[in-house]
Amino acid sequence: MNNSIKAAAKTMAAVIAAGAMAVAPVAGTINFGAMTAMAAEQTVASKITGLQGGEKIHAYQIIKANSDYTYSFVDGVETVLNPSGTADADKVTIANLSTKLTADKLNALATAVLNSSLTLTDVYATGGQSVTGDTATLNLGAGSYLILIDSANDESTIYSPMVLSNGYDDNSVLQAGTLQANGNYSGTSTAKHTSITPKKQIVNPDGTADGTNYSQTGTDSTDGDTITKYAHADDLQVGDTGTFQIASQIPPYSDAYKAKDLTYYLVDNQEDDAFSAPTITAVEYYDIATNEWVAISKVETETAKGYISAAGSVTGNTFTPAENGKDFKVTFTSAWLKEHFNNKVRVRYTATLLATAKQGKNGNEDTVDVTYTNDLFDGTKTDTDKVTEYSFPINVVKTDAADNTKKLEGATFKITRVTLSGTTWTEVTGTGAYPSSNAEGATSNGNNNIAATNKDGVAKFGHLDEGYYKIQEQDPPKGYSTNGTEFYIHVVPTYASGALTGYTIYQVNKDTGADIKSGTTSVSGDDTTGFTLTVTDSPISELPSTGARSALILTIAGIAVMIAVMAASRRKKIAD
Repeated sequence: MNNSIKAAAKTMAAVIAAGAMAVAPVAGTINFGAMTAMAAEQTVASKITGLQGGEKIHAYQIIKANSDYTYSFVDGVETVLNPSGTADADKVTIANLSTKLTADKLNALATAVLNSSLTLTDVYATGGQSVTGDTATLNLGAGSYLILIDSANDESTIYSPMVLSNGYDDNSVLQAGTLQANGNYSGTSTAKHTSITPKKQIVNPDGTADGTNYSQTGTDSTDGDTITKYAHADDLQVGDTGTFQIASQIPPYSDAYKAKDLTYYLVDNQEDDAFSAPTITAVEYYDIATNEWVAISKVETETAKGYISAAGSVTGNTFTPAENGKDFKVTFTSAWLKEHFNNKVRVRYTATLLATAKQGKNGNEDTVDVTYTNDLFDGTKTDTDKVTEYSFPINVVKTDAADNTKKLEGATFKITRVTLSGTTWTEVTGTGAYPSSNAEGATSNGNNNIAATNKDGVAKFGHLDEGYYKIQEQDPPKGYSTNGTEFYIHVVPTYASGALTGYTIYQVNKDTGADIKSGTTSVSGDDTTGFTLTVTDSPISELPSTGARSALILTIAGIAVMIAVMAASRRKKIAD
C-alpha cells in the first residue's frame, strides 16, 4: 500500500471512529485503521456482553472492506439509508456514516431486513448463533454488522437493533468490536434492552380500624395514584367486593417493531369457587404528557385500535372463550400498540367473595398471565403474577354447664361486626356489617347472621376478615336456659412481602378491649379450622326455684286440709 492510500485510509478511519462514538446509543465499537491485509482473509472474535442467556444472535453485514483497502456499503444498504438518493449533502457515505447512522436509520435497516425488502445474508444463516451464559462470541471479519437478537422463549428482555464493528489498527491488526447489550456503551446508558414484569394487585386493601395495618402494601407514586394503597395479599369476608388491578407496561420497542404484527394480551384466571364473575371497570394507559390515566376504547375487530376482551377459561397458555366464564382475556390490538410503545397500561375489575371460598391459611389465589412480543423474530413471552385473598372461620360450641362433654344441638347464635374505640363497642350497620355464615343450619334474619348448632353442638361462622365481632346466643336448646353473655372476638391476620405470614383469633375482654392471649382464648393461624368459642347452658330443671317449691308445699298443705275437712264433714253426717 502506498503512502497516499495509507493516509487516505487513516483519515477515513479517524472520521468513522469519531462518528461511532457519536452514535453510541445504537452502535458498538468501530475503529477502522490502515489495512495491509485483505479484510475477507481475516476474522476476529467479537463479543456481545450483557445478555440473559439462551438468545440467538443474527448478524447482517452492512459495511464491507474492499480489495483496494476502502470500505463500502453492502448492496442495497445505502438505498435504505438514503431512499431519495438525490442531494449529496444527505447521501450516506462511509465518510459521513457517523452522522447518518442514527437510531431511525438503524430501525429502517432492521425493518427492511425483516420484511425482505433488503436481502442481506445472516452470517449465522442456520438460525442464529445460540448464546450460553451472558456473552456471545462472533467470529467476524472487518466491517459493520447489523445485530438482531432472537430472545429465548422464557426471556423477558426485549432488544433493539444494534451495530457491531471490527477494524484494523495502525499496526495492521484486526481489532474486535465489543457490544454491551445491557445498555452500557462508553459509560453512557442506552436503552438497548428492557424487561417487562406485570403486577397484579389488590386496590385499597383492608386495614385495622385506625388504618395502620398496611405493612403488606405500598404507595404507587409513579402513575398518579399517590394516595392509593396496593397489596398482593388481603382479607375479605363473604359478600365483600374486592377491587383488583393488573398493571403492566408496553415494552419500549424500537420503530423496527412497527414492521411486525405485535402481540400483547393478558389473561386473568380466578381460583374456582372463590369469586363471582368479574366486572371490568377500566382499561387505561398512562399519558405522561397530561399525567393522567386515559381510557382505551374497546373495539370489535383486531384491525381497529384499542382492546378486545372476552370471558372464558384458561388451560395452560390456551384461552378458550366461553359465556359466563369467570376468567377473562384483554387483548391490545397491534395497531394500538404501535402508537403506544413504552406506555403503562392497567386493567381494573371487581369481584365478590363467595361462601365457597377457601378459609384459613389456604388463601384464594388469582393469577394473571401477560403475553407479549419479545423479539423481532415473532417470539413471545408470558410473565405471571398473582394475588391471594384470605378469610377466617370461627366455631361456636354449645355444651351442658355441668357436663362439657355433652354437646347441645339447636342453639342459635348471632354474629355482629363491631368496632372498638378505647373501651367502647359500637355495632357496625349498613352494607357489609354482618358476615355471612357458612354453617349447617344457618339461617338469615334480615341483616342478622344467625347460625344453629348441629348435632355435634357446633355453629360455624365462616369467611370473616380482619376486625372485631360480637357473638351472642339468641335461643337456647330445648330444656336449657339462655346464656346472656356477650362474647367479643378479634381476628388479626399479619402480612409481609405480599403474603400472609399468619393469623391469630383472640377472645377479647369486653370491659378493657384487650386481647386475651392465654389458654384457649386464641388460636394461631397455621391451620384451617379457626377459633373455637365454647358457650355453656344450664338445664332449666337445675335452676334454683325456692318460690315455686314453697308454692307447691302450700298447695299440698291446702289440699290436705280440704281432704281433712271433707272427711270430718262426712263423719258428722254419718253420726247424725
